[in-house]
Amino acid sequence: MKRALRALAAASLAFAGLAGAAFCAPAQASPTTSGSPAVSAIRFALGATRAPASAIHAQKSTEPQLTITSVGAPVLSADTPLRVTVSVSNPGTEPITLQRLDLRAAYSSPLTDQHIRDWMDGNLDSALVTRDSTPLTVAPGASTQRTIVVPAQDLTWDTSQFGWGPRGILVRAYTQNGVLLSDTSFIIVAPKVNLDRTPTTVVAPLTRSSQNITQQGTLTEFLAQAQPVRLAQEPQPTPSTSSSAHASTAPLVPAPKTPAGQASEPGDLAAQVSTFVKEPENTAQITQILADAPTTGVEFLADPTLNFSEQIAPALQARTYRYLPAFDASIPAAGAAGIAKATKLANESVTFDLSDTQSLNLAKAGGYNENIVSSNAFYPNAALTYTPAAYTPAHTSGLPTDVFRYDQSLADALAGVLPGTTATGTRDSAGTLSALDSRQLALTVAAMQYRERPNDQRGIIAAFERGTTLDLATAKALLDAPWAKPASLEEQKTTPSTGEYAARNTRPGADVVAKAALDSLNQARKHLASIAKATPFSADVTEITDLYTSLSLAQSATGIPSVATHQIAGMDIAADPHLAVKVAETSTINMISEASSIPLRVVNSLPFPISASVVLRMPDQRLRADSPAPEIVGANNAATFSIPVKAYGSGDLSVEAQVQTPTGAELGTPTELDIRVRAQWENVGTIVFGTVVVLLFAIGVVKSVKKGRRSAPVSANEFGENVKRSSHQISD
Repeated sequence: MKRALRALAAASLAFAGLAGAAFCAPAQASPTTSGSPAVSAIRFALGATRAPASAIHAQKSTEPQLTITSVGAPVLSADTPLRVTVSVSNPGTEPITLQRLDLRAAYSSPLTDQHIRDWMDGNLDSALVTRDSTPLTVAPGASTQRTIVVPAQDLTWDTSQFGWGPRGILVRAYTQNGVLLSDTSFIIVAPKVNLDRTPTTVVAPLTRSSQNITQQGTLTEFLAQAQPVRLAQEPQPTPSTSSSAHASTAPLVPAPKTPAGQASEPGDLAAQVSTFVKEPENTAQITQILADAPTTGVEFLADPTLNFSEQIAPALQARTYRYLPAFDASIPAAGAAGIAKATKLANESVTFDLSDTQSLNLAKAGGYNENIVSSNAFYPNAALTYTPAAYTPAHTSGLPTDVFRYDQSLADALAGVLPGTTATGTRDSAGTLSALDSRQLALTVAAMQYRERPNDQRGIIAAFERGTTLDLATAKALLDAPWAKPASLEEQKTTPSTGEYAARNTRPGADVVAKAALDSLNQARKHLASIAKATPFSADVTEITDLYTSLSLAQSATGIPSVATHQIAGMDIAADPHLAVKVAETSTINMISEASSIPLRVVNSLPFPISASVVLRMPDQRLRADSPAPEIVGANNAATFSIPVKAYGSGDLSVEAQVQTPTGAELGTPTELDIRVRAQWENVGTIVFGTVVVLLFAIGVVKSVKKGRRSAPVSANEFGENVKRSSHQISD
């Protein structure tokens, strides 16, 4: 599971040069009844009236509205009737009656995005195709549908190899009060001949929402609640009181990976992350998208942490996908934080929407060799009169990575706004397209690009941008179009490339995350790197550091700097009292000799063992200490360190005891120790004790001499008799 944390993506831009379009006329139909019109073929004339504005513009809620709800199949096949269904709603309090419904069409196919926008805005002329003169009455507060049908033989649009293409349509109606109602859309007239199909890929990012990002816990919260991991020979003590208390205050996901009392192997710590990452709130929707998407031609760009979901993981593994960075992290923000390279967290990873060379170089340093990018961000060095190919390898462009260029106009249509609005204005002012218009305009843009060079096809990539609805019906329509051949990104590499590309910017734009917070992130990463070197679980600590760095720089949190700041603050484990590796507080320590050892108890509240040493910081030269060799302190465990000290004077000292890694990184906060130093007391005591012993001995000797003998002397004969008597040689 833990190795599923890896990813990134990229592409490039070009100017659209456009070929000519057929100038053919649809037939005009006679009045119809019951949706089955009797149609007579007549040519439309020049000078027809201008089409009114499309219904994408907001209307007053009290006014009646006419909306095109269906144009039949996404692409109108040759010899197929045209069926246009409209819905008329009446929110007013009086009934309305439409005197007639006119179906009109543009004179020719659009050549540019501007032509598409002009048609949808009602700024192009049109000609009558058919008229339905049957009155239509709509009751107050009700809505009614009407389908206008034009038989295939009455459609005179060119369906040859060079005449087919998209065509703007317009439905217009007048009420009994003379109020004009209208709506516009597009149909795509298919050719009667088979076309050389162009490789077409739809890219769909699967990322976490901003709401889900804000719900994720921090690194310090994870470490405070993670199940301790230990080497097999380590003791298994009861967790310390402080760590247990903290874990009960804000539990995330109470599902420990390793049962208490069981020895762990390196790797178990990183594996626990999956139980602490919050499930996406739209898990069911993501799973359904993965299940329903076309099996070929749709490539998913997935946040690798979605594999933590037991429901999403199997659905994702069954599809064609590439990984983004974990949590869809912002690589430009990583660069601003001073991170040397974007750590690669998965194979087959790409970056998405990196549009500056500084960020591309950073991604390249991290192992990302491909970038999917908007056509608005990159442009060809040489001027082109057509839309360039979708794939450009790095060795031909001079860019750090290969480029997959998705067409921004297609992305606009997929996002539900008019194509080209991101290049000419903001989407906020572009209006919102209906699902039908979004699909038809996406097909219109794709067909328009195909028609630029019908005998010299390039690959086409359409991308759903982050935050847009993944409309699978539109994706399927694009892939099923008569000019499209569903292809993967890997297959796009086999298509011819056109032109060399250059990034519009060398440096990324301003980031919303404050520089002070990014500096703090950089410092926290350096500290965690030192800690990683001091534990047998270094790979786990490094991987978790990278994961929570990605969470701090999550793409979806770009607009929420407070979230990034909160996550960055949570990277500073030294400031969290519940993760302290520090010397336990003691009562006053008395030192009465010039050289001694002070026993200090070091408590490790981290969920992994760590190699540590203790440094004593003296206020003056009266006491000096040597640092003992580093020792391993077990996870959620304690160890006693014996600190050699030498006294060069006497007094009461306040000493700081700091725990450090072997490389000098500080762990936790220093502990204040009160030491009472009486360096000469031992020598004075020894002298006094020795003097007392000598005096007592001398006094004893003198007293014995003064008292003299205690018995009269015994003669030799008497002594001999006593000896014989005691040995029973003579009797009494």
